[in-house]
Amino acid sequence: KPMRLLLQAVGPRINHYYDRAWTAQDDRRSRLVVIGLKGLNRPAIERILAG
Repeated sequence: KPMRLLLQAVGPRINHYYDRAWTAQDDRRSRLVVIGLKGLNRPAIERILAG
């Protein structure tokens, strides 16, 4: 679909849905946002995601 797909995972729950069509101004790329508690180990998360 020519629409943005949003994916949200919280613990074992995963939700996904298309929120809107892409516009000509949109930068069509994937982004990952990790939100956690204070003291989150960013370098460790980056290593895990890098594979």
